[in-house]
Amino acid sequence: MTTIVVISDTHFGTENLKKIENIILESDYCVFLGDGLSAVVSYKNKLGDRLVMVKGNCDFSSHQEEVVLDIEGHKIFATHGHNYRVKTSLNNLYYRAKELGADIALFGHTHIHYQEYEDGILFLNPGSLSSPRLGAPSYAYLILAPQKKPLARIVELK
Repeated sequence: MTTIVVISDTHFGTENLKKIENIILESDYCVFLGDGLSAVVSYKNKLGDRLVMVKGNCDFSSHQEEVVLDIEGHKIFATHGHNYRVKTSLNNLYYRAKELGADIALFGHTHIHYQEYEDGILFLNPGSLSSPRLGAPSYAYLILAPQKKPLARIVELK
C-alpha cells in the first residue's frame, strides 16, 4: 500500500503547508501540481525522490510540465492542467490520460477540488492549499494498492 499527498496552487503561501507538514513527511509520496514551486521545493531535502513536482503556468523554473508515475500497478499522469485547458473542459486531459494508458489523472490550475471517475480513469484535483475559489483550502490524499481501485479523499482545512 502506498500513500500520496497531492497538493496544488500554493502560490507562495506556506502557512497551510506547515499545518500538514507531518502528513506530507509521513506519506510515501508528495505530488505537487504547480503554481508555487518555491514554497514546496524546501521539502526536497526532507523527501528526496518522494517529492514529485510539475510546474504550473505561474512557475518560472526548469521543472517538467508533466510526469508519469508507475506506483503499485497504477499509472499516474500528473500535470498542472493549464496546457490542457482544464478550466473549460477535461476532454483534452482525458485524451492525454488515455494516450498514456493512465488510470489516474492528477491536475490543478482551477483552484477548485474535483474527484470523479470517467471511463476507468480517476480525475483528481486537490484544489488550492492557499487560495481556493470555492470552499476551504484543500489537498488530496490518495491510497494505492495493487489490483485495487484507487482510494482518494479531498481534505479541506478548517
